[in-house]
Amino acid sequence: MRVRRAVHPFFSVSDLLREHGRTVIFFFVVVVVLSVLSFNVDRIVRVLGGWASSSAFTQAEQDILEREAYLLRQSQELAANTDILSAVESRDDFRLLAVGTKESRRRSVEGVVITDSEGFVLSRTRVPTKNADNVFLTTLWGRYLAAGNEISTLSSGVGNVTLSIVAGAPLYRDTEYIGSVIRTIF
Repeated sequence: MRVRRAVHPFFSVSDLLREHGRTVIFFFVVVVVLSVLSFNVDRIVRVLGGWASSSAFTQAEQDILEREAYLLRQSQELAANTDILSAVESRDDFRLLAVGTKESRRRSVEGVVITDSEGFVLSRTRVPTKNADNVFLTTLWGRYLAAGNEISTLSSGVGNVTLSIVAGAPLYRDTEYIGSVIRTIF
């Protein structure tokens, strides 16, 4: 007569390990690893996120600084342009627009703004019909230009533009401040 073994609805641990040992051990290790990671997830994210974002931020910061320097050089060169100087002195808006547009195309740049000594926009290549607004009164960097300083900065934009890089150089005829040339990248 054979002895029948009682069928249990549950296996014993030894039976389970004997039949599915590798699988059970694998799942046990996965559960332990996930538990450890879940308790330290904040620390892991801070370390990995800080490393990734700091290197990306450094690259972005370097790119912005390079663009600022490039725009400042462009502004300085435009401020030395005798056609621009004479057109500002004579307040010839059409000539300023023509010279500004020509220089924009020649240099493959956009966003050239030319002001008089009081900060009123005489010419703007991006939106030629918009002029006579005063950048010295409406922007902090305009106040630096009004004092005869060169500027290059990252600026919060206006309207649809949320951020722009701005650089500008004063226009001098001999020692008299007659206006400014501003370059922007949106």
